[in-house]
Amino acid sequence: MDKLITLATRFSDDPFVLQEVMSIICTLSLRAPDNATRAIEAGAGDLAIRVMNEFPEVPQLQKHSCLMIRNLVVRNPENRQVLLDLLTSFLGVLSV
Repeated sequence: MDKLITLATRFSDDPFVLQEVMSIICTLSLRAPDNATRAIEAGAGDLAIRVMNEFPEVPQLQKHSCLMIRNLVVRNPENRQVLLDLLTSFLGVLSV
């Protein structure tokens, strides 16, 4: 997971690379709570929130990001709070 996040960071200005990273994390975390935990720990939640904000005009990237978030939290209730906290802090930064 760390390598995927590193790849996404390296190509942070390319929505198509980011879309593929989201898709891969989505697939890896589907019905795999351990992988979902690893993804959250690697920073996938931060990445999803940032990417969705930076590229609202890329529908497939938005779709894969939403599906990834769903897979990260559906079998990991503890990840729900982590993502809510990330989103709250992100929205707090936007309102300042």
